[in-house]
Amino acid sequence: MADRTARFQLVQLRLGRDLTQYVNGRRAAQESWRAIAADLSSITDVRISYETLRTWFEDEEAVA
Repeated sequence: MADRTARFQLVQLRLGRDLTQYVNGRRAAQESWRAIAADLSSITDVRISYETLRTWFEDEEAVA
């Protein structure tokens, strides 16, 4: 995803690591979007919906 939103950048900053690698690793382990979103919300203290994650990473899903 070339266009990184402010929320994406905030989540990544608070996560303390590359958000794309984090999400792709969790998806490779067959984790649901809902579980990943809930964990990210808890870890970063930024409310993030599973729909937002799917939107941010739809390009990666199409390639996988």
